[in-house]
Amino acid sequence: AIINAYTRLLHRLPSEHPTRNDILSKIDMAKAGFNGECQVDHYLRQVKFNEPYAILKEVNLKSDSQSFISIDTLIITQSYVCILEIKTMKGKLMFQSNPPQLLREVDGVITPMKCPEQQLNRNVKRLYKWLNNKGISLPIYSYIVLPYSKTHVALPPKFAKIIMGCDISSYIDELNEKKPIISRETFDKLVSLINEYQASYFPPPLSNRYVIKYDQIRKGLMCSYCFKMIKN
Repeated sequence: AIINAYTRLLHRLPSEHPTRNDILSKIDMAKAGFNGECQVDHYLRQVKFNEPYAILKEVNLKSDSQSFISIDTLIITQSYVCILEIKTMKGKLMFQSNPPQLLREVDGVITPMKCPEQQLNRNVKRLYKWLNNKGISLPIYSYIVLPYSKTHVALPPKFAKIIMGCDISSYIDELNEKKPIISRETFDKLVSLINEYQASYFPPPLSNRYVIKYDQIRKGLMCSYCFKMIKN
């Protein structure tokens, strides 16, 4: 959805608009993230899970009145719950601990970013609380997953486990050796509850992010495939 939103905005702006380069960069990042998740899905399909199991994508649960649990991929079995935080990044990564921050170096340029380790820790704590409120007790395992092995981790996170996409099967196979803790009935209840409590995510309008004058936007109906204006 975010790729389509940025693409539609791009085609409604004049070619010389100053925000075009930033929008193009956002589109490239979103596409890279999507491709990375597809790569991880490819490796997950190679894992032999014990029945029953569920692999849920883009989970967004409301943990309380002000915070959410946003998970890229959530694996649910009768033995465990596993959170996969997928990060598609190139270059050299350094997980700084004081303060918690991710530094990415590409072509000698270092860019500070939000810390995936902190994000993962928050999601684990909130999901434990959410499960407890629903009367379900399961261990939660969590990993930061880099879909492509070409990413260089110069300084790994201090606490979170970081793995390459191609190694997912080794870690999940080990988890799948654990004995069932909850019944099939409780498993079905958990999957149903997560689907039931999924919260719709409405990102802020792109007009709030960019300063765009009304008269700079191409108006009217636009084809969603070729982006040509449709005449009445």
